[in-house]
Amino acid sequence: MRSKVVNLPGWNSLASAAKIHDWFEIAGIILVILLGFAEGVAYIYGQRKDALTEISEQKQKLPRTLSEKQKQTLIAELTPYQGQKASIQTLMNASDGNTYGNDFREVLKSAHWDFDPGSMQVIVSGADVTGVRIEVNIDQKDDLPPAAIVLAKVLFDLGLIRENALFGSPGVPKDFIEIKIGSNDPSLIRN
Repeated sequence: MRSKVVNLPGWNSLASAAKIHDWFEIAGIILVILLGFAEGVAYIYGQRKDALTEISEQKQKLPRTLSEKQKQTLIAELTPYQGQKASIQTLMNASDGNTYGNDFREVLKSAHWDFDPGSMQVIVSGADVTGVRIEVNIDQKDDLPPAAIVLAKVLFDLGLIRENALFGSPGVPKDFIEIKIGSNDPSLIRN
């Protein structure tokens, strides 16, 4: 019986086999060096990711507040809509909802909006609300209150809501704006 011999390029030449061996040995050393470099970079970025995650979690635990600049911007933009009917609801999942809601109450009061200054905590069934959500009557999608459009735009421009959008709700009276304050939205954490 004959054994089958592998026949690769340079297989039968001592000089070719030695040359190919040297090249693959060098390639192996280069790959080991690249592997070590890649592991080092992965370690450094892993440490940075962990540090940023910790910072983000710490910021999430801090109670949200409106800065004086944000308050003044909101007041300036909302004052032309004096008398606008609104309510502020803080959701049970928002541990800082009352303090954040008080900042919004202060803004609405200064803008002379018509709202119940009392605090209302509610439980929302269904999807969890994060951040601030502006709701209007669902039947007004073609005739939105102008103040709601401005409120959403200003909150978005200030980085306080994720998207410049209004949400329709059958429970909101016509020409009324409901501001819901849910849990802290991690996508809105600013440095």
